[in-house]
Amino acid sequence: MIVTEDNIRDVVVSLPSEQAAELRPGCETWPVEAHGPASGQITVYPESGYAAVSWGRGSFWGHWRSEDRVIVLEELVDNQQLVVDEVGHLWVALDTQEFLDRAMEQFIRPWDLSALSAIVEGGDLEPLKIKVGCSRVPIFRGRELAAGLLEAMQAPDGPFARFRRPAN
Repeated sequence: MIVTEDNIRDVVVSLPSEQAAELRPGCETWPVEAHGPASGQITVYPESGYAAVSWGRGSFWGHWRSEDRVIVLEELVDNQQLVVDEVGHLWVALDTQEFLDRAMEQFIRPWDLSALSAIVEGGDLEPLKIKVGCSRVPIFRGRELAAGLLEAMQAPDGPFARFRRPAN
């Protein structure tokens, strides 16, 4: 919902207090999936380029990347940059090399490419996940990225060739 002069009073009462305090006409806000029994809320403040997300207990703030519709959170968790997508999912932000390293560990070493193949073929777009400690963290959802990664893994002289199991 776009905040206007006409609806700002109604919108303010539905937001977490720290998000409501900064609300101005032109902001955009919407409910998101929550983690737990409380509901969540994202509010974008276009003049400042910031956004906030709340899953019921306080808000987390970061830079709003409108082209990707994600919030790049300011706080690091375990020295890891996190992003929140427009539906409220929390993601690990990985640079290309870190992504390839983790993908190698998750898919190439065990040589389990079925999840990538399923996405490339138009299957379920649930996020692929990597194991981090005791939890599993989603790393991406896109068919194009999955296709590129699968192609790189299967290229005879590609960057992952050294990790292939020898032919019998």
